[in-house]
Amino acid sequence: MPLIDIDNKKNKKNIFNKKNKKSFFDWWKFFALFVLVFISFFMVYQIVRLVNYYISLKNEYESLASKKTTLEKKIEEREQIIDSLEEQLKKKGVLIKDGGFY
Repeated sequence: MPLIDIDNKKNKKNIFNKKNKKSFFDWWKFFALFVLVFISFFMVYQIVRLVNYYISLKNEYESLASKKTTLEKKIEEREQIIDSLEEQLKKKGVLIKDGGFY
């Protein structure tokens, strides 16, 4: 049992309540630390998830851009074929107007 000075006016605190308060504050600090650690891990997880999402969208965009260029090349080739056919038809005297032949 600890030595308590009864005559001293400054030391009138109850030792048992002090221990209980200390225990309560220890649990409060532990809980606050746990919450901070949880929030920090959650934020790191969200950042990593968003970076992965960005990378996957970037890769998908690049693949779609390459498909777009190939399709544009095909369209240009077909337009050239259509123009050559129209020229051949004009040479033979057939006119194309509004989708009809004259």
